[in-house]
Amino acid sequence: MPLAALLLVLGAACCHSTWNLLVKAHPRRLEIQGGALVVGTLLCAPVLLAYHVGDVPPAAWAVVLVSGVLETSYVFALAAAYGAGDLSLVYPVARGV
Repeated sequence: MPLAALLLVLGAACCHSTWNLLVKAHPRRLEIQGGALVVGTLLCAPVLLAYHVGDVPPAAWAVVLVSGVLETSYVFALAAAYGAGDLSLVYPVARGV
């Protein structure tokens, strides 16, 4: 594996675990996760400027919608689980799911 790829993977793992630690430690974790979803959506939205909405088949939009609902559900369930359990238990179980 190239060194650059290894460093990117390790950097992503550090960012991911740090984010989850910060969410776990904050009492308003649902608001933080909701805000992160909104920011992520806004950052990804400009792709719609490159592609006309009609160019994407309706079945693909259905997959996008289902994916968004599932991701949102996962994020809010994870935030709620952080409120109920210890990070060392919740984080590995959530990552395994």
